[in-house]
Amino acid sequence: MAGAVKRYMEIELPRQIRRKVEEDTGQLLDSIRYVVKRDGEDSVTVSMTISAPYTRFLEYGTQYMPPKRFVKNTRQNVKRNIRRGLEAAFFAVLGGEGEQ
Repeated sequence: MAGAVKRYMEIELPRQIRRKVEEDTGQLLDSIRYVVKRDGEDSVTVSMTISAPYTRFLEYGTQYMPPKRFVKNTRQNVKRNIRRGLEAAFFAVLGGEGEQ
């Protein structure tokens, strides 16, 4: 499960951020680090840090620019999509259709 979550993060995290933030140098995406940690047989924790020095200005805005809220929104979207994917896989293994 942790491997599937990590692969998802490698693909979906940059995609989600690119939707919210115009990126010209790649510094923001290059500064993202995450760790996927297995907490048990059926649980994982994902920790993410973004070290680009201007991250907080993009997230919260300034007097000259509105907030992008890309960290909070991306975290919520990725969490929801991972949960849906895992639920679908779980129900597929069981042969059921799952809850919709």
